[in-house]
Amino acid sequence: MTHASIPVAGAFRLTSTQRGMLAESLLHPGVYLEQVVAEFAEPLDVGHLRGAWQHALSAFDALRLHLDWSPGADAKQRIETSTELPFRVVDLSDRSGSDRARLDDFLRRDRREGLNLQTVPLMRITVLIFDEKHWAFVWTIHHTIIDGASYVVVLKHVFDTYDRLLAGQQPVRPISRSFETFLAWLEQQDFTLGHRHIDRLLEGFSSATPLPLCYGQNGVYSGRSQEVHARLTVDESRAVTAAARATATSVNALVQFAWALLLSRYGDSDDVVFGATWSGRINTLEGAELVVGPCLNTLPVRVNVTESSTVRDALRRLREQH
Repeated sequence: MTHASIPVAGAFRLTSTQRGMLAESLLHPGVYLEQVVAEFAEPLDVGHLRGAWQHALSAFDALRLHLDWSPGADAKQRIETSTELPFRVVDLSDRSGSDRARLDDFLRRDRREGLNLQTVPLMRITVLIFDEKHWAFVWTIHHTIIDGASYVVVLKHVFDTYDRLLAGQQPVRPISRSFETFLAWLEQQDFTLGHRHIDRLLEGFSSATPLPLCYGQNGVYSGRSQEVHARLTVDESRAVTAAARATATSVNALVQFAWALLLSRYGDSDDVVFGATWSGRINTLEGAELVVGPCLNTLPVRVNVTESSTVRDALRRLREQH
């Protein structure tokens, strides 16, 4: 696959999403620290696993991002040409407690250890040994250098490379497009029309929509968070899909409208604004779907629950925003 050539500079401004993540991370260390756990019912070849991760670090330039900032200046980022992977092995076989308890304890300690935002790479790999038949690795990484669409690409490459090394074969470089090229493309864009659209969208909106149950009786934000999983039955999934089709919209729009109704009820306001994540890979750089890195952005979504007479009309307004 070939792509048009884009001039690449040495250093780039952080994307808007990266700037937000960096600011939050400096105020609340650990807030964007991600931990990916893979468990195995057999021993791992530590040398080959380390080699597979080192190859991924060399193949995907976003994993070698170096963040640089100082007071009063725009934060910058650049790609380091090479760096050594932080890799360690922790034997938990002599620790008491169940495997789940020992894993949870390690994850808490790993999170407290954190990552130095001025080091490269902003990630590390820890191999955990529970017993001879239960091993795992933990991929600790900061969200400023990766997004959700990238995790599966990197992990697939690591597992494929690991299998090749075990078979005595050479690693294969993945088909991808560099994050540096995406940054160069981004800096060439004129976002004037986009800024005007956002200004019109938010016109007249003056106060942030509160998150449900996050403010105590004294009005102080508690910062609580919880992950809730809801699994739909096959019939429920079909009903949701049918509702989206009947209203000429998407399941995503239905979920956004439901979230808007919830915010309206708990925030006691008919007019609410919340952020929706966008991958940054649609109608952008050619080949953007092959980029590993934080291409994502958060776009404001505004819903006035009394402005539309029907759900269909509300969903149409929602769809037309972006």
